[in-house]
Amino acid sequence: MKNGKTVELAKGFDAEDAMVLAEKSKHLQVWAFTNEYKGRAYLHIREVYRTNDEEWAPSNKGISFPIAAAPAAIKKLGTMRLRRRAGAL
Repeated sequence: MKNGKTVELAKGFDAEDAMVLAEKSKHLQVWAFTNEYKGRAYLHIREVYRTNDEEWAPSNKGISFPIAAAPAAIKKLGTMRLRRRAGAL
């Protein structure tokens, strides 16, 4: 994990490349991480919670999309932010 902590992420997700984006509480954080499903790589921005077994598990609160779509999504988010600052949104 990018913050220097070694953690286990439940349900087959790999925490090796995970990045903590926000810490909401001791047991709830927002992470960005990747996984593969049916041969496609996905990027997740998702709340994760600490289980009773002290593992981190992804919640259903978040978004995931194919990694191939990430550059276009990031560009679009940047455009939306600029338009909102300009008062267009």
